[in-house]
Amino acid sequence: MKNKLRRMVINDRIYLYRIQKRYVSPLQGWVILKVFLEGYRLTPLVVECLVAEDLILGNPLFTGTKLFNKNTQAFCEVNLNYPRFIRELIECGFSRGWTGIEKIDKQDGLVYLEELGYDISPLQS
Repeated sequence: MKNKLRRMVINDRIYLYRIQKRYVSPLQGWVILKVFLEGYRLTPLVVECLVAEDLILGNPLFTGTKLFNKNTQAFCEVNLNYPRFIRELIECGFSRGWTGIEKIDKQDGLVYLEELGYDISPLQS
């Protein structure tokens, strides 16, 4: 059986994560990131992004889209299949108090992207 969890090491700790897509309507969809500290499957960090879907390409965070980053003053390809963005979202979870051992409420991924300096207005239209 295929393991759908991917691994990432941050600060000498192993984290397992999974990305899912869910459709709300033909024009909107969820991208859901679940991150677990290895051995603590009952206390995940759940980051949900409700974004406008493209009728041809699908969910832009899942397939990739260019967003303007206010910190670097440049456009950046944002794709949640890239481990770099998963790491940044996990670090935002750390800043919100998630340790991997305690439970935390579901988090809004668009707020996390704004904290990282991205202009999220193209994702909401």
